[in-house]
Amino acid sequence: MEVYIMKRFFHCFVLIMALLLPLTSLIKPTFAMAEDNCGQVLMYDDGSYIIITIEDHRLLDDSSVFATKSTKSGSKNYSYYDSSNQLMWVFRVHGTFVYDGVSASATGSSYSYDIYNDGFLFIDGNASHSGATATATGSFKRLLFPNSVTVSLTCSPTGVLS
Repeated sequence: MEVYIMKRFFHCFVLIMALLLPLTSLIKPTFAMAEDNCGQVLMYDDGSYIIITIEDHRLLDDSSVFATKSTKSGSKNYSYYDSSNQLMWVFRVHGTFVYDGVSASATGSSYSYDIYNDGFLFIDGNASHSGATATATGSFKRLLFPNSVTVSLTCSPTGVLS
């Protein structure tokens, strides 16, 4: 009698697991979703914030399999939101880099921006590069209040952008 009960219990357990196992693939950990969808967040006292994200664009390496240097480009984006979670503007620094596992250097830099709220004006911007870093500065204005932002993108010797 005990063997019959144990077999019955085992079959029920296997049936329940077979039904529940496919459901576990639908559950994503929240920390991974947040990491995938957002970058670093800078909060301001007035409730506005900037989300910082990095886009990594690998360029074609030198044509030889034995090439010692690789080229990469990327951008760092500052997306400014007001306290009502409305996107106001995005400012980006774009950089091109050469790296070889031992050192890295920036070979080009530029900036771009988008304005999503008519209350903001773009006043001025510039970009430069030095060492392994591309830097851009932009000035926005809302009413009478200017707001400047400086964004830097750095490449490591192994090609990691930060």
